[in-house]
Amino acid sequence: MTLTPASSRTSAGGDAQLAYAEITGNVSVTATSAATAVTVVSSGAVTYDGTRVCIEFSAEDVLVGPTANSYVLVALWDDATDLGRLAQFNVANTEQPCYVRRFLTPSAAVHTYIIKAWRQVSNGTIIAGAGVVDTVFPAFC
Repeated sequence: MTLTPASSRTSAGGDAQLAYAEITGNVSVTATSAATAVTVVSSGAVTYDGTRVCIEFSAEDVLVGPTANSYVLVALWDDATDLGRLAQFNVANTEQPCYVRRFLTPSAAVHTYIIKAWRQVSNGTIIAGAGVVDTVFPAFC
C-alpha cells in the first residue's frame, strides 16, 4: 500500500512515503460478502499525525469469474472497519486493470489500512507477479 501525505512533499521538499506493501502472487477472491472479504494487501501498522494522506492500490488485472452476473469488489479497510468500495469489476470472464486512489485524513493514531476483495456468483482473482522477465508486476498498496 502506498501511503503519502496529500501534498506529496515533506517540509524538506522531497517525496514522503509513509508505507508501501506489495504482493507477488495472485490472490484468489473466494469471499462472498464484505464482512468476510479476503485480504489482498496491508500497509501494516503506521502512526499518523492527522495530516491528509493518499492511499493507492494497483494490480495489473482483476479477473472476474466466468459465470454470468459475477463480479469482484475491491474495498479499503482501516483495521476492522470497512471504509467503502474502491472499485467494482462486473463483466464476467474478463481481466481488467485496477488503479485506485483515496484521499482521507486519518485521526492522529495508529492505523492499518488494508485492501480487501470479495465476489459474487463465482470466484475471481487479483493478478500479481514478481515483475521479472515475462511476468506481471507486483500488486501494491
